Amino acid sequence: MRQRLLNQAANAAVKDELKHRILAMAGMAEQAIDLAVQAYTQRDSALCERVTANESTIKRAEREVDELAIDLLAIQQPMVIDSRFILAVIKTNADLERVGDQAVNIVQRVMNMIELPPNFPSTSPQWRPGFAPWCETSLRAFIEGDAKLAKHVLKADAEVDRINRDVSCRQVY
Repeated sequence: MRQRLLNQAANAAVKDELKHRILAMAGMAEQAIDLAVQAYTQRDSALCERVTANESTIKRAEREVDELAIDLLAIQQPMVIDSRFILAVIKTNADLERVGDQAVNIVQRVMNMIELPPNFPSTSPQWRPGFAPWCETSLRAFIEGDAKLAKHVLKADAEVDRINRDVSCRQVY
């Protein structure tokens, strides 16, 4: 009985650590997008370099979260509810890393735009104002385990996708 309680306490501590790390990684991904959008609007190569340099930090954080989650699955043999949480962490982790990759893709385009004349028309990143609340809400739904809020995020995701398609169609290559 005592060992079971110790395992439960250890599982709870690791779950809290996973939540903390996912939130930290979300902050890094959001910062990468913010810097990429600034680089885009200002055509700033220094900001592009910061985004590119920070990519390795995001990738390292992803590996650390994955290792912690997999260790918890393998060593602690968590209950079904905990297993679902851990699998959600792994999926969210990969998605956040992908956000970092998208920030790098944006700054790669910016580097190509820098060489264009300053008055060359480009589309504005109108999707950015909707991204931060969407990201924050999805993370809150995940951390709090709120299924109703998660469904709301899925509906909002369709709008983010629509804006992304619209911006991509108007983007000058």
